[in-house]
Amino acid sequence: RGEGVSRHTRGQGNGQAKLTELAAAEVLRAVRAGESKSVIASRHGITESAVTMIGIRKRWKHLPEPSRSIES
Repeated sequence: RGEGVSRHTRGQGNGQAKLTELAAAEVLRAVRAGESKSVIASRHGITESAVTMIGIRKRWKHLPEPSRSIES
């Protein structure tokens, strides 16, 4: 068994997942945009703690960082 190799299923493939990858990416984007954690949590049916964990990359860390829109 190699170092750093996980046997756990990631993301929505995990049977305990409450979000799809698309929804988790939206949560991350909303956190980065400065939206209220309580509003994000209500919109997605998850806890504020879950929103925080996604925002600090403790959960769904395999998702890429959301791209920033460039204002003209």
